[in-house]
Amino acid sequence: MDHRQLVKDCMKGNRIAQRQLYNLFADSMLGVCYRYTKSMADAEDVLQEGFVKAFMHLDQYKFEGELGGWIRRIMVNTAINYLKKNSLYQSDLMFSENGLHPVSGDDPEMSLSAKEISELIRQLPPGYQAIFNLHGVEDPGNQ
Repeated sequence: MDHRQLVKDCMKGNRIAQRQLYNLFADSMLGVCYRYTKSMADAEDVLQEGFVKAFMHLDQYKFEGELGGWIRRIMVNTAINYLKKNSLYQSDLMFSENGLHPVSGDDPEMSLSAKEISELIRQLPPGYQAIFNLHGVEDPGNQ
């Protein structure tokens, strides 16, 4: 698919092109948003706010790098701002050394599936989830 033409059509206000762009990236971006929030409803709120920002600033996309990567950055920033603004997350964003538990060396061969790891990450307070996601998942140096 020609993302260049799709973006240009979206900037012209073409609703069909806007729907195509949304449909192209919504599922994967919802996953990004969900990694930062406590519920699917919050993730959907972040997704919608992120797409509004993406559409408002499409003129800033310079066709350098992947369009999906550009949208992902908007979603991550929107999710972090959502965490900062939403009172539900405020206490979870306070970090302390007391909440950290050292990894036991008893079973270094332990293997977990991606789903199990994802479920464990979701059990972290949102602030810790955000840090993990930013450095362990979103950091381009790790990919």
